[in-house]
Amino acid sequence: MTHRQLTLQALRRESHGAVPFVPRWELWFDAAKADGRLPSEYRDLPIYEVARRLGFGLHGREGRVFRREYEGVEVTSDRSGDLRITTYHTPVGDLVQEEIDTPELRLQGVRGRTTKHLITEERDYGPALYLAEHTRLVPTYEAFLEYDRYLGDDGVAIAQTGICPAHRLMREFTGYVEFYYEANDRPALVERLLEAITQADEAMIEIVAGSPADLIGHDGNFDSMLMPPPVFRRYFLPFFQRLCEAAHRAGKVVVTHDDGRSEDLMGLIQESGFDAAEAFTPPPMTRRGVAEARRAWGDDVAIWGGIAANMLPERIADDEFESHVRQTMAEAEGLDGFILGLGDNIPTDCTWERVLRLRDLAGELGCFVTPK
Repeated sequence: MTHRQLTLQALRRESHGAVPFVPRWELWFDAAKADGRLPSEYRDLPIYEVARRLGFGLHGREGRVFRREYEGVEVTSDRSGDLRITTYHTPVGDLVQEEIDTPELRLQGVRGRTTKHLITEERDYGPALYLAEHTRLVPTYEAFLEYDRYLGDDGVAIAQTGICPAHRLMREFTGYVEFYYEANDRPALVERLLEAITQADEAMIEIVAGSPADLIGHDGNFDSMLMPPPVFRRYFLPFFQRLCEAAHRAGKVVVTHDDGRSEDLMGLIQESGFDAAEAFTPPPMTRRGVAEARRAWGDDVAIWGGIAANMLPERIADDEFESHVRQTMAEAEGLDGFILGLGDNIPTDCTWERVLRLRDLAGELGCFVTPK
């Protein structure tokens, strides 16, 4: 049995032997490589090669089956100190996004904070509409296959598709909080822009269904306060269902990145058609653990994660850290659809010794670990 086979079996909720151990750890790896904490024998190796030697299953989250292109739009990027300014130049006006991107964030591979979204006033809707209407999705199947071959039997490549149209409108165009003001103050403009984004992204469904990927990653970072159930049902659910239905007809598995406080959305995540909740984050970072998820989802939604990132830093006592991992494994006992992983990443302030202890503890508790 290989990491790839075990991971796919778990995501399909099929009976299998050992529990897959497939953690995300690029935040820790990049920071440790930059500041010298990574042992010398690994410093010149890429993350996947180090993971292979440690015996982890490879978390192949860099797969892509399409790229976005903009017709008649020039995109420029400038920097002023720690401020990164991206401008979309359209024939009907410019859209500007500003993001704080400090050297410390870049060193640790962490995305900066957006301080100005594309839409801040009514006149921005013309260029935003032009941008949406002139967006094209272009398949990149060959690049995906090359990535998949590189992972081989040591992991599964996830074809990442980004977020649904309504979520893109919230996160990229208006900002989460500002979306609600815009939807109240300028509902016709918001609905028209959402329709244009949706029309462009409908191509995603066909591209995903026709892709060579076994595993599709779509959307995530859900928060019950930012997108409460009525908003999720109205704006998110229809696209999720169309994408999942098309992917399932093509024999594919669809996972969503469930690392937020989505306690009030669990029923809607299931209703969306997702096969698995990846980066599943338990207490103390959220209010629901593996046991609660099993009661809510039954066997319909697999769980990939279960370890809270804030239980791994050096300040957490060894017995407290180990108790947390043991509790997760106990709650997952007998669940075919379970992969032990992180919610969402091994944090940068974890020690190398604890990374190794996590690997060894996972093996002791019945996970599939193959150190070389």
